[in-house]
Amino acid sequence: MKKLTIAQILASFGENPIDENLHVYLQKKSISYLPIDYPFRLDHFTILIIDSGECEIKLDLIDYTLKENDLLVLLPHTVGQFIYLSDNLLINVVSFSIKMPITLGIDHKYLDSFRFLSSQYAGKISIPQYESLNVKSLMQLLEQKNKLADNYPFREEIVLNCFRLFLFEISAIFKINTLSINHYNRQETLSHEFIKLLLEYMPENKKLSFYANLLSVTPNYLTKLTKLSTGKTAGVLIDEMIILQSKLLLHETGLSIAKVSELLFFTDQFIFSRFFRKNTGLSPTEYRRQRM
Repeated sequence: MKKLTIAQILASFGENPIDENLHVYLQKKSISYLPIDYPFRLDHFTILIIDSGECEIKLDLIDYTLKENDLLVLLPHTVGQFIYLSDNLLINVVSFSIKMPITLGIDHKYLDSFRFLSSQYAGKISIPQYESLNVKSLMQLLEQKNKLADNYPFREEIVLNCFRLFLFEISAIFKINTLSINHYNRQETLSHEFIKLLLEYMPENKKLSFYANLLSVTPNYLTKLTKLSTGKTAGVLIDEMIILQSKLLLHETGLSIAKVSELLFFTDQFIFSRFFRKNTGLSPTEYRRQRM
């Protein structure tokens, strides 16, 4: 599955990275197109807040609608795809590698406060306007300091401490809003566990019974709880994961349709093509041609 680095994500927005381990992107002008119109997997942490407008994004098969003052935390290995951006969308983003929080050397007594960086799925919360302004002010400060010249006295220490302040502020917001994996009910937790297993075991294992056994529930129960918590049945989520992985492979132009079919464990490319057309309205060849 194709991973996108901080630099590649930023390039799609017309932005050049300042540092391979940390970048702050404060969108000044709205864009009227999808910067990335295909599924991708992140290789870094991302914390973003919506300044205005709204967008729809699919993250690990779950659809999110983000509006003004919504705060979202994305983890490495998250599979995402932009679905819709409003004409007046403005976002502020801090992206960073795992090296940044490790370098901070945060005291063990605070580690539990940073659970939002190790959650099994994306954390999205809507915050009050005053908290949103605080976050954006810290992002602006971090952007300013991150652009300091390399020979600026104490540059590294200044940037790290600004980053520390930013992370503690985000942690405080999550703590205040009590967003924690422990606050999800059993249905939501099992649904997210199911999606996590899909990311791990697809495309080799496409049968619902395989995942139900891993979760120690019946296929019928798994279907009911995913429908309640995500609005989609387990079977639909399996099909969506196959399509997601199909699109990722079809973007690799060196792979023939037959090879893509083989990598997805279909018995032949004709069965794969019928499945793809049924779920997208296009044949694999037509989809690839549209994206070239």
